[in-house]
Amino acid sequence: MLPLDLTIGRNIRKLRRRASLSVECLAERLGVSAETMRAFENGLRRVGPLRLWQLRRALDCALSDFFSDTARSTAAHRAGQAPEGLERHIKAQGLALARAFYQVGDFRARVSLN
Repeated sequence: MLPLDLTIGRNIRKLRRRASLSVECLAERLGVSAETMRAFENGLRRVGPLRLWQLRRALDCALSDFFSDTARSTAAHRAGQAPEGLERHIKAQGLALARAFYQVGDFRARVSLN
């Protein structure tokens, strides 16, 4: 597994504890076993995008909270910047494209690119 998997796992555990949920309770909400939930938290099993979305809803947090080293969302993350530590995991071409997209000053022009 990648260091990112460990970061996501640690943040799942922090966010779960912040929400005062047991491993078993969160696992039940996601429809997985407690063993699978522990594997996610320990970084032994990769958490896919759909599962991250389900976790976000179950834990009432932002997606960026899973990628942050401090498990807290900041205004900078919501302003279109990649969460701390995530940039190095994104391919250079995708990052360059995302930066160019956000440099388009006219909101209507940016929306038309979608």
